[in-house]
Amino acid sequence: MVDKPRLTSVGPGEKPPTAKRSLSKISFPYSDLAETEAAARRVAGSGGQCRPEQLSAWLGHVKLDSGAFRNKVAAAKLYGVLEGGRNGLALTGIGRRLVDEAHARQARVEAFLSVPLYLKIYEAHRGKAMPGVMALELEMLRHGVSRTQVKAARQVFLRSAEQAGFLEAGPGHLVLPSGTVFPVAASPGQTPGGAYPKVVEAILEQAPWGQEWTEQAFDEWSRLLIQASRLHFKMPTGEPAGP
Repeated sequence: MVDKPRLTSVGPGEKPPTAKRSLSKISFPYSDLAETEAAARRVAGSGGQCRPEQLSAWLGHVKLDSGAFRNKVAAAKLYGVLEGGRNGLALTGIGRRLVDEAHARQARVEAFLSVPLYLKIYEAHRGKAMPGVMALELEMLRHGVSRTQVKAARQVFLRSAEQAGFLEAGPGHLVLPSGTVFPVAASPGQTPGGAYPKVVEAILEQAPWGQEWTEQAFDEWSRLLIQASRLHFKMPTGEPAGP
């Protein structure tokens, strides 16, 4: 994800200096957790899935390809709340719990810690005082956030930490909210939100959802799914021997 450099000040008659764009080496969202939760509630109102153009309109964007909308979708996926692509978006397990008041508090914790950068910072400061603004940005730089993106990364991190309840003990402490537990780590090959292993997900995306299956098409697709599952679980990929 590429961010446009932000200038702090430009004097009268001066032209902004040309700045090079740089890429971060670690993933983080540009939308906070509250924005993602709002998007999840929109999708939940449509039965838990929708078309991207629907969500774009519901969130007040004029164009489907606007940078602001793409950032919101990318953030929701990074929090582990939405999955899918151009053909459709759907709530994940975390997303469904996030819109359920009985489970929303724990789901916010899981969503927050699904972000690689946030998990690293949380792990680094368990039982310790939170760093100040400058120290936090320096830490993010060490984790791979680019210089041109670090201010935005820090601002969204702090907002999301508060929204997820991690700052309930005070702004100087980053701790799990009361009544929640640290989420169980995903197995290797899974995405942070507990989605399917990537090798299996790739086959699932090929299914003609919403269309009629032929017997041959289903047999071919199901064989691919079995092979992908065998590959993920490191099982033999050959056909089982007959009796």
